[in-house]
Amino acid sequence: DFKRHGLYLDGNVSNGHTPTRYNTQLGVWVGSPCDPNVTGEAPPINQQTKISVYPQPVMKGKELTITSKTESISEITIINLFGNVEFNQIGIWVNTVKIRTDFESGMYFIQVKLSSGDVIVQKVIVQ
Repeated sequence: DFKRHGLYLDGNVSNGHTPTRYNTQLGVWVGSPCDPNVTGEAPPINQQTKISVYPQPVMKGKELTITSKTESISEITIINLFGNVEFNQIGIWVNTVKIRTDFESGMYFIQVKLSSGDVIVQKVIVQ
């Protein structure tokens, strides 16, 4: 008992299958994983501006400088994309890291722990 064009959906007639269009007028569900305006969770603006990491990109064998605008740095950790710690240094006086020549070229994450206990993570490119 199949009737061609017999399925009535939302004011439209089916052509043998369900419609492939969707309603884009529903609005945004803020905070939803399906929110089209969000690609990831970014730290608050005040967290992003607490430190500066330069130069970007950094060459192998050169120094990477990390400065804090508001407080002292207590720990610096460099982590590769596989989650392995490539460098770790603890101390209030820390603000430069010499990038070893055996670092692979690519992207790393630099994790900076401030004296207040805040932890800030930024990307760094090694060439």
